[in-house]
Amino acid sequence: MQCRCCMFEVENGKASCPVCGFPTLGGISPEKQSIIEEYRTNKLKNISIDILAYRYSINGSGGITEPISEYIKLADALSLTYGEVLWIDSKFESFEANRSIVIDISICKGDVRKECRVDLASGEPVDCGGLGIYLDKGFTIEFAVGNENNYHLTESISLLGI
Repeated sequence: MQCRCCMFEVENGKASCPVCGFPTLGGISPEKQSIIEEYRTNKLKNISIDILAYRYSINGSGGITEPISEYIKLADALSLTYGEVLWIDSKFESFEANRSIVIDISICKGDVRKECRVDLASGEPVDCGGLGIYLDKGFTIEFAVGNENNYHLTESISLLGI
């Protein structure tokens, strides 16, 4: 059976989801649907997905200075919808097959950060064009690389356990 809250596949006979803890339920009445939404909101509220951006400048002697880094918010977890890609309003270069492009991501809840390194390469040539966030089962996210018509997904990162 599938968890009604995080869509994770729950073993039959279990009283609650092993990922999000939501109790297994039979049919969904309108009252239960609002309970599910409230539980989901409480699990995902105050979680943001950030990217670590680096800025460089040229010093007086023509060399590159030490990078200045800052986290830039890509999305709030509550803005994500299961099974859909939320495209970020940024464009990236295309890259060749077998070329590794890595981004530093942070899942943040309050003052706590879980940092992850995500390899965007798929082994296939991709006209990157865009970066999106895909919410999958078990409150995990994957990054979509490409465009709305042609993209691949990266490895999964859990939004929980922060």
